[in-house]
Amino acid sequence: MIYRIIIYLFFIFIPFFANAQYAHVWQSADDLYKEGMNLFQSNQYNSAQKLFEEYADHPNNTDLKRQNAEYYSALAAIYLFHADGEARVKNFVNSYSTNAHAEEAYFQLGNFYFREKNYPKAIQYYELTNEDVLNGKDKEDFQFKLGYAYFSRKAFSEALPYFNKLKRSNSNYKPAASYYAGYIAFEQQDYDQAL
Repeated sequence: MIYRIIIYLFFIFIPFFANAQYAHVWQSADDLYKEGMNLFQSNQYNSAQKLFEEYADHPNNTDLKRQNAEYYSALAAIYLFHADGEARVKNFVNSYSTNAHAEEAYFQLGNFYFREKNYPKAIQYYELTNEDVLNGKDKEDFQFKLGYAYFSRKAFSEALPYFNKLKRSNSNYKPAASYYAGYIAFEQQDYDQAL
């Protein structure tokens, strides 16, 4: 008797389980993209990446959003430490050089390597970044992080111009930039400037 009940319940709930696995099949392309963006902004990169890849394969996607989905999927691969992440970002830049995200892709790669304290790689990608296309906050982040990456490699003459720009600004980095610029001046035995 119990076996019959279990089998009966099993057949009743199979459609619910099957439907739960394929919920995204019935979503519109725009819904997939929006949900992917929400997940990406919530740092849920694995789920976001899956939705962006589904969006890219969806028959009703738009070309620009498909390119953007590929960009965010590549960034998610970086943040998830996938071996192909860096190559995917580079491929995006090479394939879609006119896309607005292509301008910031190397900056994002630089930020990733900076967070990982891999300063040589951070420098490599920051140097490929066009500083002029960055907005105010990103531009300040770029200047400080590139300056600090140079500083950590004891490339003081490369770091100093970035710290000098920031110490003369109203940036949140002003105190730290002043400290590092003073330290560099001290190391270079320019004691008046260090003070």
